[in-house]
Amino acid sequence: GKMTADVEMKEVQALSNSVSSAAVPYTLQHLKEIASLIENGAQAKEVRRIVRAVRLTMMLRRKLRAYVISAFLGHVLTPGSEVLAKLSSYLPKLFRKVADNFSGTFNSDRTYNLIVRLRHNVIRTGLRNISISYSRISLADVARKLRLDSQNPVADAESIVAKAIRDGAIDAIIDHANGWMVSKETGNVYSTNEPQITFNSRIAFCLNMHNEAVRALRFPPNSNKEKESEEKRRERQQQEQELAKHIAEEDDSDF
Repeated sequence: GKMTADVEMKEVQALSNSVSSAAVPYTLQHLKEIASLIENGAQAKEVRRIVRAVRLTMMLRRKLRAYVISAFLGHVLTPGSEVLAKLSSYLPKLFRKVADNFSGTFNSDRTYNLIVRLRHNVIRTGLRNISISYSRISLADVARKLRLDSQNPVADAESIVAKAIRDGAIDAIIDHANGWMVSKETGNVYSTNEPQITFNSRIAFCLNMHNEAVRALRFPPNSNKEKESEEKRRERQQQEQELAKHIAEEDDSDF
């Protein structure tokens, strides 16, 4: 009734005053309270809590900056959290549902093959992360982690792993007898000569590129030196003429 509405308005005003001077942690706390109100209101089918959550959200809208939302998602989507698990299980289903429902549109746009390749790349990336994280894991667990919900997910997982091994995406072997994917141990690459060889090749490439650039340079003609040499040549010719004239005058005086 009216009393309940007054109480809610007071809470909204109090929250508004606190938000104006609150830092990010307080904003995150208010977001948690709003999420709790929505969850409890949906379970109990109480519209009053949903309305209150909407009002609180409207009061917080000025505080919902990008860094606040990023911090909130970083807190909620922590590894191992229930929200992340539910989201991870829901997204592949949503992807397949959208791909199936709009397959006609994707085919007409000639983008269906791109979408299929996108899904394969996502699966390949997930398999690579699994291979790095586990030295040995059953194919059933691989299928479960990759969210393969086909009629025979273990067989699909085995096929995907075999293709990834053949393409060199992962360094592992399949134990068909026990149904395992066994990842090969990756040694410390810095204990070998490979970093030194790679570094030397890069240095050689840079030096060769520098030498080729220097050889390709076209230096402008040194006009100053040419001018100086021309002046010297004129001066030398003038001196020779004067010397010849002087010699000729001496010869005339002798006669």
